[in-house]
Formats: sequence, structure tokens, C-alpha cells
Amino acid sequence: MTNADQNDPLRAYVSEKIGSLQSGYLSDQQWQWAPAAATLANLRRAVVREPGEDPTVWAVMFDGWPFRAVGDEPTEYERAAHAALTLYAIHQQSKRQKRMHQEGQSLGFAVGQLSRRVVSADATRRRFDALTTAQSFGEILHHGRGLVTQLRAADIALDYGLLARHLVQLQRPEHADRARLRWARDYYRPAAPSEDQPVTSDNTEGDQA
Repeated sequence: MTNADQNDPLRAYVSEKIGSLQSGYLSDQQWQWAPAAATLANLRRAVVREPGEDPTVWAVMFDGWPFRAVGDEPTEYERAAHAALTLYAIHQQSKRQKRMHQEGQSLGFAVGQLSRRVVSADATRRRFDALTTAQSFGEILHHGRGLVTQLRAADIALDYGLLARHLVQLQRPEHADRARLRWARDYYRPAAPSEDQPVTSDNTEGDQA
């Protein structure tokens, strides 16, 4: 991981927010688990909404926000953070024993693992390609949601702080190729033997929390 990745304030903010939610959701203590589960449920419902549109997720989205926004439209940073938080909520759903946010695991590496495990690797790759070449953020989110659902079914984690950083780059034509290059390199990076076991089902239906 580069120094720029590590020092990025958006990555740090998203990682801290999700790390706190993850710790609460995986806790055996009801007083920690219950509010985290409620917040994750609100985030899942907000996945199709714009940043700021759903008051139930204002606190997790904006409390401590490190950037100053100008204007009435969501910024690139707000869209990226909102996407990362809501996609994580889908990824972690009903996974009470597994951490689905894992630092250092980029989207490219995670999808590369997934492609080696599932039967329909070509379909997974086509969805990934569609995300990387999407012409709107709505398309990016649509394909990202499909990939995260598959990653969840295969128990493959993702670094959501890093994802937020890359989603900002993907929104900027002059920087989009940086994210694509990182994902391309990581997609073909060999996994450890324990990470490369095939699964027998392509089931992408999420069970309920």
C-alpha cells in the first residue's frame, strides 16, 4: 500500500467509522451489538439514496467529517464515503463471526479471489469490468453492489477505506486510470493457498439480519 493510500483522510475516516461498526456488530454484548445492527440496517436501506437524503444515517456519515463542502450537490468524497458505508452494511449482514472489512484488501484483489472460487468466473469478471468502465456513479454503485453480494456469499473481505479512496479517483477522468491500474495489478496477484479454494455455489442471495 502506498503512503498516499495510508495518509488519505477519507480512507482514514471511512476505516474508523466501519471499524467501530464492525466491532460493535461482532460483540457478544447486547448493548454494543444492538445499536450497530440498527445502524447497519439503516445503511442498507440508504444504499440507493444520495448522501444526506436519509436522516437515519446522518451521524455515521457526517459526524467528524474531515472535509468542507461547498454547494448544494454531494461531493465526490461524500458519494464515495456513502457508497463505502452502505456497501459494507450489505457485506457484513448476518456475518456475526467474520470481519468483512479488512485493511489492505483492495477490490481488485478481492474480486480476483472471487473469480478463482466461483463457477461463473467469466460473469464475475464482466461485472467487474462493467464497474471499472461505468459512465456514472449510479452505474458504479449498481455493479459494486452486485460484486459485494457475491463477496459476502464467498466470505471474502474488503478494505472499505481503500475502496472509498478508489471511488473518488474513479469519479475523476484524470485519475480514474490510477484506480484501474491498482485493481488490475491486485486482480492478478496470487492468493495464499488457503484463500484459493473453490466454492460449490454461486449463490448471491443475502440472508436476513
